[in-house]
Amino acid sequence: MQFVGQSEVSGRRDDGDMNSSATPSSEPTAPRSRGVRLPASVVTVIVLLAMAAGAWFVWREMFASPPHDLSQYETNDSPAAAARARFFDAPTSNPLAGIAWNKDGTGTLRVNGAWAGFKKDGKTIDVSLAYQDTRFIPFEDRMANMARAMALVNRNASAAAKVTTEQLDKLKPLVPPNNIPASDADKSKLLDLWTKYGAANDADKQVIAGQMETALRDLAAAGIEPTTRAYADFAAKVRAIFTQDQIDELRNQRRMNRPQPQQQPAQRPATNPAGK
Repeated sequence: MQFVGQSEVSGRRDDGDMNSSATPSSEPTAPRSRGVRLPASVVTVIVLLAMAAGAWFVWREMFASPPHDLSQYETNDSPAAAARARFFDAPTSNPLAGIAWNKDGTGTLRVNGAWAGFKKDGKTIDVSLAYQDTRFIPFEDRMANMARAMALVNRNASAAAKVTTEQLDKLKPLVPPNNIPASDADKSKLLDLWTKYGAANDADKQVIAGQMETALRDLAAAGIEPTTRAYADFAAKVRAIFTQDQIDELRNQRRMNRPQPQQQPAQRPATNPAGK
């Protein structure tokens, strides 16, 4: 963001005179008042205040406010902890859009990067909660998990980073804490709403869907801080296994192995059959 200069703030030409120069004319002109001339120190204070206001606006929009699109934090540090909970605060425009309900009572619920899965465990339905979007986690901690995943699933990347068999054996038991913390009572409440949703008519489904969305958003927001702490412990264990050079190389391998968007083949111009 560019800050405005003195001439832009005042709306006048910055030529040492706060008043615009009159256009030369051969006709005599009547004497006119030069108006109030502000001291240079006052003008300087006004400009500095304007620049400070601009800097505050940039800070508020880029750092203090929650992001409208989480993808902008894919390669940058996450916002402050106070703003992280806002990732899950905004209700969706249509709660029904995030629901995939099956006739056997199983299905999934997705809300703002939070996920709930309902699957059969014998004769009962079990509830699983997880973060599908973990970009509220500090960037370096997420990169530690990325290095772990690359080493375990990509042999070429692992070889390029010179990861040893002993290191791989230490990495395998480590699992990133992506589950949303929830008590049995929290899961029971969500499951009760899920069951009611399956038996409700179309009019009531909309209401119950909104209640399920709110319940999942609340759980996801409340779990951000403990999940962030657990992720920090997990990342510290991963970093203790690797050297920094290995992590850097695995990050480089990830960049090189990232799928590139496919280009559509150029279409040949249509040709008319001979004689037509």
